[in-house]
Amino acid sequence: MGLMAMRLLAVTDFHGATTAIRRASEKAAKEKLDLIIVCGDVTHFGSYDLAKEFLKLLAKSKCPVLFVPGNCDPSELVQGVRIRGVSNLHGTCKVQNDLCFVGVGGSPPSPFFTLNEFSEERILGTLENAYGEVDETKKLILVSHSPPYNTRLDATSLGKHVGSRAVRRFIEDKKPILAVCGHIHEARGVDRLGSTAMVNPGPASRGYCAKIAISRKINVQLDVL
Repeated sequence: MGLMAMRLLAVTDFHGATTAIRRASEKAAKEKLDLIIVCGDVTHFGSYDLAKEFLKLLAKSKCPVLFVPGNCDPSELVQGVRIRGVSNLHGTCKVQNDLCFVGVGGSPPSPFFTLNEFSEERILGTLENAYGEVDETKKLILVSHSPPYNTRLDATSLGKHVGSRAVRRFIEDKKPILAVCGHIHEARGVDRLGSTAMVNPGPASRGYCAKIAISRKINVQLDVL
């Protein structure tokens, strides 16, 4: 039996840009997409209440919203929210149709001492915990704030690779069909690691997003809000 076709909107790094959040919600509703994936940094060092308001705005699209917190989001967001239609993927898994989503938020330690920075060991442990709940009859999808290390998706403007080694290791070991990430604004693009398709949609604060169609194949299209 083939996969049930699904169309996803992938967004990340809003950094408090309300207009971009509204546009993402409207785009998902207008194009009748099946799911919104948010790879973190909904706020820019904003409050927990503000993060909830933004996630509620996305849920207005009537699409289920799966998110991980970013390193610039309030640390309470790591524990999740209670909003109808919105699920926190950090350290857990969520099944949608034939797909099983696992997630990890935050980033490895940075020079900026942001709110949610975790050691690589903790990132890997969080992912292993999430994977422990996975239904292996489903296709696996990874949602992370940090991109995998040493790929097209983690290079800074100076060409330095600053992604997560734990995220890369998880992809290499577990071979998800798709990995969606954010965090490195200038590394918008598509890449592959083995059989895994990977995308960093680019910062939604600048109007960027990606649309992903999943059926027998995965089609990733970089898009704008």
